[in-house]
Amino acid sequence: MRLRERVPIVLFALLAAAPAQARLRHRVPAFEPTDLDLEDPLTLELDLQFGVLKRDGEPDLRVFVPDFELDFGLTSRVELDVDGALSLDRQSGRFTFAGDNLWVSTKLGFYADVEPSDPERAWALGAQLGPRLPTAPHSVGSGFGAVLLAARMAPPWHFILNLGSVLEPTDRTETLRSFAVVGGVDLDYDLDVENRWSLLAELGAGYSFGPDPHDVHTTLGLDWNATSRLDLSLVGFYGFVRGGDRAGLFLGVTPKFGPS
Repeated sequence: MRLRERVPIVLFALLAAAPAQARLRHRVPAFEPTDLDLEDPLTLELDLQFGVLKRDGEPDLRVFVPDFELDFGLTSRVELDVDGALSLDRQSGRFTFAGDNLWVSTKLGFYADVEPSDPERAWALGAQLGPRLPTAPHSVGSGFGAVLLAARMAPPWHFILNLGSVLEPTDRTETLRSFAVVGGVDLDYDLDVENRWSLLAELGAGYSFGPDPHDVHTTLGLDWNATSRLDLSLVGFYGFVRGGDRAGLFLGVTPKFGPS
């Protein structure tokens, strides 16, 4: 593959990896390390995460049905994303159906430095930003999320650093508005030469200036590239900070649709 063809591929390997610190939603886990894949122009990817999350406080249990992200490649350096979650929340011993604020964002590829001697090795920069819409209960107005991404691709290792902030729509039940500074490191490690199996790991954190608890968490799991159009994953979540998300397990199903 020629060098000029590798640049957009590296950028999209980076931009598809935006972790959930960038998608931090009110009372939703900072979690989603399973979308390290290539987004081609005119390709639609639907990333679905089904799972259960144990929390301190109310709701003390969330069953995701699912946490979802829709990605659509517009050009070699621009992608449209829609990110949200549907869940059954247990509060005071009863389950209720809930939705989270929706993030409609654009991913942009800024820069890629590919090593001429090895096109698989590269550095890349990008960003994801856009409005957060008031689809959660009691939410009004709009918010905004933005994250800066930096990646190092050196197979079998793939590292992604991210730093950003999230301002949620106003919650009418809270006196303070939810705002957080978030960041983290994602790792994707190829376990075989065919890139069918990958080890997924994440270390993330969020500092809250609003009513939400602070966040420090880690994730660990496996991803299986079942076909060129389908990925399956199983990922565990553990939170270190009392008052927030503490432990969870998630099954990921990621189909792709578009030009072959």
